[in-house]
Amino acid sequence: MEEKVDGSGNVYAQVVNIRITLVPETWAGQPGVRIQAYKEEGGLNPGPEIPLPTKKDAYDLIEAILRILSEIPYQD
Repeated sequence: MEEKVDGSGNVYAQVVNIRITLVPETWAGQPGVRIQAYKEEGGLNPGPEIPLPTKKDAYDLIEAILRILSEIPYQD
């Protein structure tokens, strides 16, 4: 996974058709992330900005995502 920089200077990473962007200041005035999915015809759907005021909040979000993903019955 390669980190890139968008037109606004924000760092983002892409996984399949999902873009996760580091947002220095969310709607709440705190740093966080924005999660968006690409449309089939190109461009990005609007996505939520998630304020993460502390590193602990960020780690808790990652832990929650990993726990949920571990429940998916993948057919490897």
